[in-house]
Amino acid sequence: MLYLKRSLKGEALKVIDALPVCNANYDVAWAALNKRYANEYILKKRHVNAMLLWPQMKTANNENIHGLIECFERNLKILQHLGESTDQWGILLAQIIISKLDLSTQQKWERRVEESNENSVGDLLNFLRAQTRIMDAVAVDKPKATGKVVSERRVASNVAVEAKCIKCGGSHLIDNCDAFRSEFYADYLKPDSRGILRADFGTALPTFIHTVFGWVAVGQVHTKNPQTKSECQQLHVNEHHRSQHWLHQLADDDGSKFPLAKQALKEDFYVDDYIGGASSVEEAARLQVELTMLLRSGGFYLTKWNCNRAEVLNNVPAEEKATSKVKRFEVPEEPVKTLGIAWLTESDQLYIDSTIGMSNENWTRRTIYSLVARIYDPLGLVAPVTAWAKINMQILWLATGGWDEEIPAELQERWCVFRSQLALLKDVKFSRHAVVANPVGLQLHCFSDASEAAYGACVYIRSIENDGSVRVELLAAKSRPAPLKRITLARLELCGALMAARLQKVVRQAIRHQAVETFMWTDATIVLHWIRAPSYSWATYVANRVSEIQDLTHGYKWMHVKGIDNPADIVSRGALPKELLSSTLWFHGPSWLQHPEDE
Repeated sequence: MLYLKRSLKGEALKVIDALPVCNANYDVAWAALNKRYANEYILKKRHVNAMLLWPQMKTANNENIHGLIECFERNLKILQHLGESTDQWGILLAQIIISKLDLSTQQKWERRVEESNENSVGDLLNFLRAQTRIMDAVAVDKPKATGKVVSERRVASNVAVEAKCIKCGGSHLIDNCDAFRSEFYADYLKPDSRGILRADFGTALPTFIHTVFGWVAVGQVHTKNPQTKSECQQLHVNEHHRSQHWLHQLADDDGSKFPLAKQALKEDFYVDDYIGGASSVEEAARLQVELTMLLRSGGFYLTKWNCNRAEVLNNVPAEEKATSKVKRFEVPEEPVKTLGIAWLTESDQLYIDSTIGMSNENWTRRTIYSLVARIYDPLGLVAPVTAWAKINMQILWLATGGWDEEIPAELQERWCVFRSQLALLKDVKFSRHAVVANPVGLQLHCFSDASEAAYGACVYIRSIENDGSVRVELLAAKSRPAPLKRITLARLELCGALMAARLQKVVRQAIRHQAVETFMWTDATIVLHWIRAPSYSWATYVANRVSEIQDLTHGYKWMHVKGIDNPADIVSRGALPKELLSSTLWFHGPSWLQHPEDE
């Protein structure tokens, strides 16, 4: 998005200038530009005129001939891309090019046509290229007026530079250096406690690059099942895409024997962590066995098993569990961390682990950013807390001039309170199992709101039991501070509604349940008015966002909620952990969601 903005100027830049710079807005910006400028008729006219209006050469030289060739080739390719059959233009196109040549070059061309009878556009362009090569050859041999030899920089730039090893100074690249390879394999390619991937390099050695982070090995690694240790090298690979590639390949190769494990490998792994479950104890136990067998067939061994039902792991050795029975006995509620979120398996609850000790460091922009970065909340369960931090970080940015400059006293007091309350996040707990035992109906309720400081959205799942009892739980939330360039509150409310629309799409994909009725809620009547009308009715800023909202929430109901009943209001204003603990609205949404629909 940033690159796109920097590539534009004038009216084109004004079309997307109001859009915040983020990946999510790239498609919106591109659609707006297409809507404004993607007129094929005008584009074709522009490129035809570029060729017709190209000035005639007064004298023949390399620069003029190259410019003419590039102009016609570039515009012809674009016209072909726009659907024009330029290869049928034949003599007409050739005559246009000839009219741009100087008299001397025209005479040379006509003489050639007379001798060879080759007069196509391709023949003409090849003739012009030949003329430039002749001029190059003449220029090399022709001395300047000063008597000095003409520089051969153009030719020298294409000569290969002799390779030189930065390790031993020899005339070879570092990946062919025996001294480096022996040192690297001996000192660096050692397995560590994080796990190993067995790799057979064979003759396809990686390329080594010296970076600010140290030596980096780049290249293809071929895995196999080694028979003995002498058959392989051990290399730790800690990279997301490569790990995913091997797991998906294993699922494709051997997954037919283990259907449950195959789906889990494809959908429920993050790098080398499995996070999933099943609808019953029996299915979970079968999944555990299948995963173990499938991964062992590929040379992978799963450890740190954990489950909220202990009987599922009866056949798993204690050393392969995340928490052994002995430790559970001593610390019955010992948490298991998963992607930064702590899971209490006994009570089946989640909370954000943010144990941060007190520090005597001065309060600076750097220490505050470091503090906030320790709160890892991918689901947005404590989004009001992170929203509070984002809002105050924006204030901090305006109030300070450098990363290590001590912040004003009033801001220090505010951040001291924030740090002292972070320990309370371990008490902000959420049920991992968010629906009733046997749901007969599921609904998603998505709320959005905005203030002058920030805007946000949150999604709740409402499940209904056979007996009519209802359960409502928070699934996900997100927040974003308002841009420094002030915009109206109504537009911020619209941005919040767009965030809710995008968030519900992500949630629906994650829960893999198609039969979910979805309701969208906002307390801004102007936003409802915008969304319920065709997007082309509004100005560009509003129209672009309304269009995307209508696409993402097609068929869903947009409704009004009172501000006092809107849980997204907590996100848009931010809250400290102590305030969040006492908020029933945040954990379970408005109280009327617990009532039957007819009420």
